[in-house]
Amino acid sequence: MKTKELRRDYLDEVVEDWQRESPDLDTSGLAIFGRIFAIWYHMEGRIDRLLKQFGVPLWGFDVLFALRRVGKPYTLSPTQLMKACFLTSGAMTHRLDRLEEQKYIERHHSKDDRRSVDIVLTQTGKDLVEKALPVRLEHGLEMLSHLSANESQQLTKLLRKVLANLEDLED
Repeated sequence: MKTKELRRDYLDEVVEDWQRESPDLDTSGLAIFGRIFAIWYHMEGRIDRLLKQFGVPLWGFDVLFALRRVGKPYTLSPTQLMKACFLTSGAMTHRLDRLEEQKYIERHHSKDDRRSVDIVLTQTGKDLVEKALPVRLEHGLEMLSHLSANESQQLTKLLRKVLANLEDLED
């Protein structure tokens, strides 16, 4: 695989500006997390445009994919979905309302506690996920196609390490 020469990006300029203006500050975190944010920004826009062909925005697929990946009976509580999708209660409620209107999910009273609700992926929702998931996964591979297998594994390992530290800081 031919390696592209790395070119300077906008974050190089931002870091240099801050190093010039405040040379006593360590900007290495900005160099890393700024790029992570920029990657997410570009990736989210591309994936959202790609998935629009299925009539559901990316935020909707986050919920549908979470329900599908847990296996039969494709059911999670709203709290489990909030955690899986990194959302607040209000945001999750809004998304569930919209997906229920489109008949991709249903709310069922929990068998264990009738006061609580389980979210269930409908057959219509499952069919949609089965069509969209290969497109989504292929797009992810395309975005990483310039990395060797070893680089991809290294990146995964490093990001896992950063995420674990962030989660530890939350505790």
